[in-house]
Amino acid sequence: MDVQDHWDKLSRPGQNGLLMVLLALLWWREAATPATEADWAEAAQDVAWVISHMARLVSGKRVLSKASSSLSASATTNKKARRR
Repeated sequence: MDVQDHWDKLSRPGQNGLLMVLLALLWWREAATPATEADWAEAAQDVAWVISHMARLVSGKRVLSKASSSLSASATTNKKARRR
């Protein structure tokens, strides 16, 4: 999956969303046997990958939002200056 894919579909904040995924990983780890430890490690890496890419998306939106706000404020200031 490309980092540019539609992460917004996964951005559904709720009371227990991501917490349940992490809790399931914890329970699985506690119950893992030598035969299932590799599967658990792979799942944990997958979850870490998804979280890191979702975090990049969120931080990117914040950066874009701040830049957009700055540009908007600058444009408003320029319009007021031209009117004078």
